[in-house]
Amino acid sequence: MRIPFLYVCILGCILPSLFSHCASARNMGQGPVVIGFYNVENLFDTVDDPDRADEDFTPDGKQHWTRARYQKKLDHLAQVIAGMGYPEIMGFAEVENRSVLQDLCQTDGLADKGYHIAHFDSPDHRGIDVALIYQSSRFESISSTPVHVTIDDVLVPEYTTRDILYCQLRSKQGHDLHLLVNHWPSRRDGPEVSGARRMQVARQLDIVLQSIRTDDPDAYIVVLGDFNDEPVDLTLREGIHAGPISDPDALLFNTMWELDATNQGSYYYKGDWNMLDQILLSRNFTGPKPTWTYDTTSIYKDSFMLYKDKKYGPLPNRTYGGTRYFGGYSDHLPVMIRIRE
Repeated sequence: MRIPFLYVCILGCILPSLFSHCASARNMGQGPVVIGFYNVENLFDTVDDPDRADEDFTPDGKQHWTRARYQKKLDHLAQVIAGMGYPEIMGFAEVENRSVLQDLCQTDGLADKGYHIAHFDSPDHRGIDVALIYQSSRFESISSTPVHVTIDDVLVPEYTTRDILYCQLRSKQGHDLHLLVNHWPSRRDGPEVSGARRMQVARQLDIVLQSIRTDDPDAYIVVLGDFNDEPVDLTLREGIHAGPISDPDALLFNTMWELDATNQGSYYYKGDWNMLDQILLSRNFTGPKPTWTYDTTSIYKDSFMLYKDKKYGPLPNRTYGGTRYFGGYSDHLPVMIRIRE
């Protein structure tokens, strides 16, 4: 049967609009959401802040941190984010201020991705903070606030650490995510002293988590960061009740549990991979009829961000080793999960 020419013309006008509408629907929230986290190893600008111990990262400082080195670092990080597929949500540790995040989001590789920033200055004595960026085409910020952490420390009475960033995002489909970005105290001063510091942070984070659950028992919670502990450590197991999906008593599902069990990690130290960078989810991500569904977990590791150690094989290509400049990416590898709406 021959189709009248008029009908062909009408279909020629309608079909492109229909396909465009379907593509827009996919972009508005039908596809997966990637959430990443990356400890970017000392992303400082080159300006000395008189209120922070950042003078090493200046052109005349111990690290000889020049504008050229800073720009190279930004380009490297943008390359990693691009390699991860431009996560819709990306958390960071070790960023100095909002300015470095703005510079990162304005690199050639990221400038057209529409990333918005959530960041607050922390009391950390070096001036390094946690932060979050998110694609405004997929999410809007409902609220964003720093959670101040206090440490009762006999060894260092004036000890300060990074705040936790709490950000509530809402998808274009109207579904919320509660995100808490962490960077717990380092392992310096030994396991007993530093472990006690991290447990104090864990206890304070747990209070925040309880408050979120009280306000909204169905809240979809994502806890991400560099915890300076591994999934099996007490700070995570008992401090915030995180464990494998098979543990019925775990209030948070540690998505890195199985990777850690196979000796994979995000940080390499003295011949051993450590799973310090983790993403934890509330149990409803794996419930019977979830609004958000957990899909996959991975450690992002590509050849361009690694160097081949003669003894240990491919390792993170870091920016510095002490004061020696390597010009790499970071001493950590980023971690990422995929969820669906």
